[in-house]
Amino acid sequence: MKIETAIFYRLVVLAAGTFLVSGIGVKILQMYGLMESVPLHVALETSGSFIALFFSFFIFKFDNNNNYYLSRFHYVSLSLIAIAVIGLFHAISLPGTMFVWLYTTGMFIGSLLMLTVFIPERRVSYFVYTALPLVSAVISVIIAALLFYMHDMLPDPIVGGKFSNSEIFVSNLSAIFFFLASIPFAYYYRQKHQYEDIYFFALALLLSAAAFLFQYSMLWGATWWYWHFIRLSGFFFLLLYFIRFIEEKNQLFINREIQSSIIEFSADAIITKSMDGLILTWNAAAESLFGYTADEVIGKSVSILYSPSAAMMERENIRQIRDGASVKQFETVFIAKNGAYVDVAVTLSPIKDSSNTIIGLSKIVRDITERKKTAEAFNRLFLRNEAILDSVPDIIMQVDNDKKYIWANKSGIAFFGDDVIGKEASYYFEGEQDTYETTNPLFEGDQNIIYVESFQRRCDGEIRLLAWWCRALNDENGHPIGALSTAQDITEHKQSERELRKLSQAIEQSPNSVIITDSEANIEYVNAAFTAATGYTLDDVIGKNPRLFQSGKTSPSAYIALWDQLREGKSWHGEFINRGKDGNEFIEEVKIAPIYQTDGSLSHYMAIKDDITEKKRTEERVHYLANYDLLTGLPNRVQLIERITYFINVAKRHDGEFAVMFLDLDHFKDINDMLGHSIGDILLIELAKRIQSTIREEDTVSRLGGDEFIFILPSTSVHGVANVVEKLLETITKPFSIEQNELIVTASIGIAIYPIDGTDPETLLKNADTAMYQAKQNGRNNYRFFTKAMQETLARNIQLTNALRHALEKDELHVVYQPQVDISDAHIIGAEALLRWNHPELGAISPAEFIPLAEESGLILPIGEWVLRTAVTQAKMWIDSGFPPIIVAVNLSAVQFRHPHLPELVTTILEEVGLPPEYLELELTEAVAMHDPKSAYAIMDNLHDRGIRMSIDDFGTGYSSLSYLKKFKVYKLKIDQSFIRDISTDPEDKAIVNAVISMAHSLGLKAIAEGVETVEQLKYLREQGCDEVQGYYFSKPLSPESFTEFITAQVTKRID
Repeated sequence: MKIETAIFYRLVVLAAGTFLVSGIGVKILQMYGLMESVPLHVALETSGSFIALFFSFFIFKFDNNNNYYLSRFHYVSLSLIAIAVIGLFHAISLPGTMFVWLYTTGMFIGSLLMLTVFIPERRVSYFVYTALPLVSAVISVIIAALLFYMHDMLPDPIVGGKFSNSEIFVSNLSAIFFFLASIPFAYYYRQKHQYEDIYFFALALLLSAAAFLFQYSMLWGATWWYWHFIRLSGFFFLLLYFIRFIEEKNQLFINREIQSSIIEFSADAIITKSMDGLILTWNAAAESLFGYTADEVIGKSVSILYSPSAAMMERENIRQIRDGASVKQFETVFIAKNGAYVDVAVTLSPIKDSSNTIIGLSKIVRDITERKKTAEAFNRLFLRNEAILDSVPDIIMQVDNDKKYIWANKSGIAFFGDDVIGKEASYYFEGEQDTYETTNPLFEGDQNIIYVESFQRRCDGEIRLLAWWCRALNDENGHPIGALSTAQDITEHKQSERELRKLSQAIEQSPNSVIITDSEANIEYVNAAFTAATGYTLDDVIGKNPRLFQSGKTSPSAYIALWDQLREGKSWHGEFINRGKDGNEFIEEVKIAPIYQTDGSLSHYMAIKDDITEKKRTEERVHYLANYDLLTGLPNRVQLIERITYFINVAKRHDGEFAVMFLDLDHFKDINDMLGHSIGDILLIELAKRIQSTIREEDTVSRLGGDEFIFILPSTSVHGVANVVEKLLETITKPFSIEQNELIVTASIGIAIYPIDGTDPETLLKNADTAMYQAKQNGRNNYRFFTKAMQETLARNIQLTNALRHALEKDELHVVYQPQVDISDAHIIGAEALLRWNHPELGAISPAEFIPLAEESGLILPIGEWVLRTAVTQAKMWIDSGFPPIIVAVNLSAVQFRHPHLPELVTTILEEVGLPPEYLELELTEAVAMHDPKSAYAIMDNLHDRGIRMSIDDFGTGYSSLSYLKKFKVYKLKIDQSFIRDISTDPEDKAIVNAVISMAHSLGLKAIAEGVETVEQLKYLREQGCDEVQGYYFSKPLSPESFTEFITAQVTKRID
């Protein structure tokens, strides 16, 4: 158990015992009739006060360490002085008003002073440190004296036999303050393990308990005595702390005595000195070394020992210690009493006080005279041996453990140069790192002689080959300290060997694998490239047949052809699929030739191999990229055309049929736009997997790009194709779960049958594409077989699109205006601008036919801008003609609405024409608005900020969220004419119309109904509160001239 824990539990037991003993004390007083004993009370209060005073002055006297540092224990002492001094006055006073007020005041002043433990501890001046306890005592005496002489002015502390509320209030405050003061002591004890804090923690808690119990006591009652005993017990804890403090001081004294003994009997001279250089301590070893007794040197300057060089070194080392160095070690020369010079090794270290301030220096001085003499003798021996070694013609070099040259004989210096000493051996080394590291074991304790040959750069720059014999050098303890090496220049000796090996090196270093076998095809040699390629070393394969490398995947005919060629004395060239040592297969391009001796006899075979695995893989990859879709792995357009061509040829031979299907996902662009292309790509991959699992093995599916897939279904009927398509559509519509998104997609499929719908790939693909677009126009998520009617429709669409490109410049387009009427009084409030097209050859073309073509071809943007400018110009002309201003409504297509510069375009046209923006209304269909509500917000807000009105056209035909609709900056909802047509007879249409009108009004919007043609329709709409109407009941769409006449005449049908 830790000492802090043991002390804690011991004091807990003592504190608990305090309450028990205090209770026993009260019982004893009751037994012996001492409950009203004034002398006993005086004894208790006086003893507690003297304990507190003794402890307080003890703290200030013996706990300063000459630093005058105010700690939390000093602050407690100030509190105890106040409690003790005022308590003494309380003890000598007679029971009465002053008697009680002295106690409560003393406790209150003490609790306030004890709260000063929260003040940060700090160092103060000697005057402040000395004056604080005296000031506390004097102030306490003054307070007690004032209470003595002002007792008649104090309120009665006892009312009705109990202590007054004021007394109880003061005591409770004291209890709270004492309790708060206990917190820092608990913190320091638990967090910083300072055991002395637990005593003060107990003191503060017991004083808090005594103050708290005061309110429940009566003068001379049991509780009154009980808290007296508890308070006295708190002072008892001070005695416990004092006892422990004395024990620690004794232990410290013992430790210092032990340290003094160690210093005195140390073999090294130990000297301490003050920061001004005066000797403080001088042990026996110092006396023996320098001849001075302690009495001769203590108090004198340490400079009596210094030689001039030692004094200079000492000053520098002291400067470094002042700058933060902890210990300095150096060798120097001191002067003994007899004048002799003494070689010494000095360890200089700072002596610091408790505040980490350097107050002195300690020197440990060791006599190294004998060591110096030994070193000089060794040096003489070294010089003699060096002369011997210099006479040897071989190169002799010595390196340390870092492989740096530290000595060389004359031959070594002649070879490496005069500056060789201090350089690393690697500086002169020319060769592979493995060779250089051959001698590493010498530096790890290996005692064997190591032979190595290495190229070295001579001092003249020439590279020479040296043969080295190296052995380790160890110190007296057997630890490696370097190596000694002898070398001979063997450059010329090796020259002839290199010439002989040149040819074999060429083979060895060839980037191609080389195998040489004997005449029986047993391996005799393989080069390094072979080992790198296969993993087999020469030891692994020597004497074995090359069939060891066969993977079993090379055609047997290749081996037959190989031996046929070799038996005829010819070389063979081909490819093998072989297997390496690790089991991996690779493809080799191989050339094998026989080798003949001069007499013509066969002696060997030589094979030269080149690994072409990566080359083959690259070729396969190029072929794959050229024929397959990189994302899904499906055949691409190149493969598709080849396979359609193949099936056409098969069908021709067998008079058969096959189907080509064109599949396109519905609204796939929305997924890419909203969720990102990465999600779209994953969807396409998963879709490809589903499709492949649905079709037959003989069927083909390919991806042209984007979300377009082409199928080839051979040997099938129209009924069979329909079954496959329906199964595909069902499979595709099952939800996809992709990165926490559940996606449901549909597809439109077009089908062309060979040879009915085409006899070549291009025609079949074009007709399947046409059928697919027809499927999309018919509601999507379905399929269509190609028909002649589709071909005619396609031709018509192409004709109209081409004609539409020139319609503006040929002045074939014009705008008509249909009046919009206020339902309450039938006056004209606006007009809807409607586009019409009269072609000179094709006649009048319905907007329902040419508007979609304009949107698909992109022509809607210039046409839409023309319509907008024409309508705005006409509205301005009516105003300029003196007619009351009316609002002209212009329809916006989806392409126009999503154009990023729409607001700027509208504003520009209004400014150019001069029409105020409040007279322009832009109609937007419900489907376009709800396609991307967040983008719609931004565009509508921009237009609204420019003063332009917005309305929702064809309302009720789509799906609108009320939450979105509330945020749209529109002022009118237009009820689609499909709901107006049968409003007189169809309950469902009535319900829809009623709901739209109610919703518009609830949102603060107007409602306008289009397609009003009968009085019954008009009357019902007026009954339901519809605001405006438009339709043939009032007028068909009119030319500008006719509309002008209509306004003039104000032809209005009465509403009855």
